[in-house]
Amino acid sequence: MPMKGNSEVDDNLLKTDDQNNGSAIGCGLGRWRPRCLQVFAHPIVFMIILNIYCLVEGAIVSGLTSVVLSTLETRYEFSSVQVGMIASTFDITVLVTVIFISYFGGNSHKPRWLGAGVFIQGLGALLFASPQFIAGHYDIGKDANLSFEACQDASNFSSDCNEESSNVYFVFILGNILVGIGAAPLFTIGTSYIDDIIHPKHAPIWIGIFYTVAVVGPALGFGLGGAFLTVYVDPWRDTILEETDPGWVGAWWLGFVLCGGLSILMSFLFFMFPEKYANSELIQRERIKLASVQRNKKVKKEDLNMRFHIRELPSQIADILARMPFLFVTLTFSLQGLIISGLVAFSPKYIETQFGLTASVGSLLSGAVAIPSAGVGIMLGAFLVYCKKPTTKRLSLYFFVLNVIASFFLAAFFLRCPTQDIAGITVSYPNSTLFDDQFLNATCNRNCSCDSTVFEPVCSDGITYFSPCRAGCDKYFFNGDTDDPKFENCTCGSSATAEEGYCDDNCIMIVPYLMVIAGALVTNMATQIPNVVITLRCIADEQRSLALGVQSVFVRAIGTIPGPIIVGALFDASCVYWQEECGDRGNCWVYDSEKLSLRMFSVTVSVRVVSLVFAFCAWIFFDVTLCNRGRVASMENEEEMKEADKRPRADSVEIANAVFEY
Repeated sequence: MPMKGNSEVDDNLLKTDDQNNGSAIGCGLGRWRPRCLQVFAHPIVFMIILNIYCLVEGAIVSGLTSVVLSTLETRYEFSSVQVGMIASTFDITVLVTVIFISYFGGNSHKPRWLGAGVFIQGLGALLFASPQFIAGHYDIGKDANLSFEACQDASNFSSDCNEESSNVYFVFILGNILVGIGAAPLFTIGTSYIDDIIHPKHAPIWIGIFYTVAVVGPALGFGLGGAFLTVYVDPWRDTILEETDPGWVGAWWLGFVLCGGLSILMSFLFFMFPEKYANSELIQRERIKLASVQRNKKVKKEDLNMRFHIRELPSQIADILARMPFLFVTLTFSLQGLIISGLVAFSPKYIETQFGLTASVGSLLSGAVAIPSAGVGIMLGAFLVYCKKPTTKRLSLYFFVLNVIASFFLAAFFLRCPTQDIAGITVSYPNSTLFDDQFLNATCNRNCSCDSTVFEPVCSDGITYFSPCRAGCDKYFFNGDTDDPKFENCTCGSSATAEEGYCDDNCIMIVPYLMVIAGALVTNMATQIPNVVITLRCIADEQRSLALGVQSVFVRAIGTIPGPIIVGALFDASCVYWQEECGDRGNCWVYDSEKLSLRMFSVTVSVRVVSLVFAFCAWIFFDVTLCNRGRVASMENEEEMKEADKRPRADSVEIANAVFEY
């Protein structure tokens, strides 16, 4: 769409909108609104900046945070529940703030609220990265120049006890709280403002692009995070660790610094956008015309832009929740969020644990499968609405059927590699007796004084040992051809030699697992568009922002807040060997993959069964008169309401059409 730049338009931009309490409608800060900036006072320019905000928010929240969780466990000796709580802090914050931000922000200068949000988001991202600079260097043992703990090397690998982990944990929590506050206005105030400034004919296209960018953002986060994890956490220091070592820690913090700085710079642009534009009155008249057609009755301006007092908030929320289709769809969507949020947060770690891959590879695979699958799912849902043009009741049936289909893909949890045979943990020492479970001391290594708390697996005769010391190896050398270390004089196995790393199990189950997970994501994300359409068809125009806020509260309270914590607890419950340092339990080194798979399957199936009950109720108990009570309250009778439900609307079918065409 070309931008108008004639003098008449420029003069209008420098004036104020008398019908908007004197608010300036040109770009600038306060009274400073130079003519050279007015070329940017255009809704399309605003949409570009808003989509960048959406891209960065998705990269931080759904991409980078998920990618670095397992790395934070290793670096700061957190449990999976602890890092799950870090991930959930974002949703807890949004839960507490979104209703009030939706209410007050929806009734005031929306670009300024968005500017404040992206600024706070940037501060939160930078604070989240700050432990890298306040907790000191990442060192393993006192002498980082030593490569491996061989027999009788314990004195060189003694632990340096400190309290840095407990101190920085609250820094991560506070950083994610700020990110949550900053992200809260994006999908409530942002979506509402798009509808305010874009012509009703084109609004669905831009809303579709906006939600598509929301899917691309996590892809950016997964890609950046995975790439940065291949760089050592302290890039200015040399290290003897390799990426395949369990103790390897990548540069988890780089992505947060990059996105945080970009967010802060972007915030100043939002503050310069006006509340209204020169064509705002024209757009409002078009919205009134469209609403009159939809309601089959003349609509006044004050009916379209009704605002209620804060004292009316409880009654407005009660009115929204009284619409059964909205309530049941929201409950279904919330339980779906519980499963998806937990799996997304721990997907890279799950792939690491179950298939023996590195953190960076797990992150890249997670992003490579999740993002395209989510995009295909959204397009599938849009295609369904666009082609079938269903009534809301029939759409609720589609919503139920899609959830049933998605349930069959939970079989993915049975696709895994077998648990590694690790001497003293999952299998017995082959030619020796274990007499100290905590330190894996056996008769074959009793004279080695093994004291390392770092997992350095070595393989000998098909059995993995926790470290060269626990295998009884007292010498090592580097192979000149491959530069891989070899260990000699190993007393715990039938062979006197060992090689670095896990024993190769030749497992290729990662391929079918990713294929089934892709199917699960496609069918789950296909319910997104039906959910939005049912919500908008059952809510009055003046309650749209509030209803989306209420739905966001449910999704977070029931789904995305407990999801990562529950999945983290499943990981911890499946741990068979914990790091012990300075008398405290740190992160888990070894998991029982079979127990983890069964527990993940049991919990997700239980949640899915309950969600299917709610989806079934949304269809069975659908009442078009109740659903339309708020949206078309001016209609004369039930037959008129039912007829209105069959007519296509710009806020539903056209949105789906726009997403599909994009």
